[in-house]
Amino acid sequence: MALTALRPEKVLLLECDVLDSREKAPGCRLLRLDLPEMAPRIEAGQFLHIRPAGVLTPYLRRPFSVYDVPASPRGAVDLLFTVIGSGTYALGSLRPGTRASVLGPLGRPFRFASDGAVSVLVAGGIGVAPFPDLAKKLIAAGSVPAKDIRAVLGARSRSLVFCREDFAALGVPCEVGTDDGSEGFHGNAVQLTARVLEGLRGQPVRIYGCGPEPMLRALQKLCVERKISGQLSIDRRMACGLGICRSCVVRVKDPAGPDWHFETVCREGPVFDTETLLW
Repeated sequence: MALTALRPEKVLLLECDVLDSREKAPGCRLLRLDLPEMAPRIEAGQFLHIRPAGVLTPYLRRPFSVYDVPASPRGAVDLLFTVIGSGTYALGSLRPGTRASVLGPLGRPFRFASDGAVSVLVAGGIGVAPFPDLAKKLIAAGSVPAKDIRAVLGARSRSLVFCREDFAALGVPCEVGTDDGSEGFHGNAVQLTARVLEGLRGQPVRIYGCGPEPMLRALQKLCVERKISGQLSIDRRMACGLGICRSCVVRVKDPAGPDWHFETVCREGPVFDTETLLW
């Protein structure tokens, strides 16, 4: 199968060592992989398609956003995920010294520019996974200083709020909201985002979102109503990760007219502009 649409010079299929596997929070695991060939190719918002090496179960790979590409150890890549089924259980059971099979980096990354806009990163639950890496790369590229980034973390309850310490370490202000009111703002991530935007009134803003699809649809509506540029990272079940099986399609507007067409989340996404998504 040709990988021409996926920039073949960047996509690799590798087996690698597991360097670390630990609980980041209840039900949430961090998996660190040794990928010195792949790590320099990864752009913020891309994902890896992985499975344990040398086994037949689970047969299909699982897609995970890249959570971090740490400076040390060199060549490491961190993934963050919740254990919710047999595939994530198998990957969460990997331990240092075992091996994983990895395809990547895959997908269209987040885009950013040095235009003075405040970057608001809106996460629902484990949707926070791509944002520590995005925040770090926004700062490193000189696109946005830490003080002009806002992390908005929404979760069902206090125990499901992930990664606050990552944003604190970067100097990024962080707002927390919980559905049950157990911590921070009593409400969901989009309601909290609307409140954050009130505090940024008069300033240019760019929104990045990742989380459950109902949250992303509501966030898209907020962006359209307020005429704010937004990019949403969508999570879908993916069989191939290469755009062949088309099991992960979404509707998007045609750029030159009123019609629409399907695009795959794994290849044309996972990041889509709010102005184009039709769901």
